[in-house]
Amino acid sequence: MEPVTIIAGISAFLQATQTWMQYRDSSRAAEAFKLEMLNAPKRPEILSDAKQVADIVPPKVLETLWQRSRKCWNNYIEMLDEPDGTYTPKELDDATFATNNCVCRELKRIKVVLGGRLPPGKMQEAWDVAGCS
Repeated sequence: MEPVTIIAGISAFLQATQTWMQYRDSSRAAEAFKLEMLNAPKRPEILSDAKQVADIVPPKVLETLWQRSRKCWNNYIEMLDEPDGTYTPKELDDATFATNNCVCRELKRIKVVLGGRLPPGKMQEAWDVAGCS
């Protein structure tokens, strides 16, 4: 798995959750995720983060992170992508919280592998924004 895809996914997850929390519009949040997944891999800061990650995180660990994280946010995005009214705002809030916890678990695994720290950039930003501990 290319690290840029992982970093883009983290960035897209952050964008989707922020959009959901701000606008309470599930289709808008799903669109924000898709747009970020499309555009993030082209941005210099994402490419820089991906290079840093590739330099310090073993490929097997990156692949595991990708597989688990993708499951987390794919389920979330599928919920957001459903027609309005399919899920209540409470159900979407619960899904946001659960996905947030899932991403935190995966970041925590990376942190352990790296001796207690995350690379600066989107991984650290996701850790901070998600309130991981």
